[in-house]
Amino acid sequence: MEELDKIFCAECNLEKESKFCKRCQKETPNLFKVCISEEIKSRESIGIKQKRPGFKGFFKKVFSGFKPSKDPRLPEGVDIQMEIDREKKEYHQVVRNNKTGKILHEEHELLTDHKSKNKK
Repeated sequence: MEELDKIFCAECNLEKESKFCKRCQKETPNLFKVCISEEIKSRESIGIKQKRPGFKGFFKKVFSGFKPSKDPRLPEGVDIQMEIDREKKEYHQVVRNNKTGKILHEEHELLTDHKSKNKK
């Protein structure tokens, strides 16, 4: 019998073949074991903007975590680590496949170079 088809004694938890429990030496109620499982996936991300008087808007922006992908080859989405530092004039970004952890895209450059590439 499979585990789910087995009948157990409700008093001592021993497997039974009839209404009579060999360990308890009497007729006992039946116990049926059922196993149910569920899978829950959670994904988190955090974005931070740091502001300072004298800077228009933010002077530092950080994003870390999950983002869904429109690419059908990446159904599990991507993990992004991104930092924009306007004070140091730097841009850093690493994009990884969320399922395998493989780096898909990586940039470490001056913010002016990054902005000029995006305007083209």
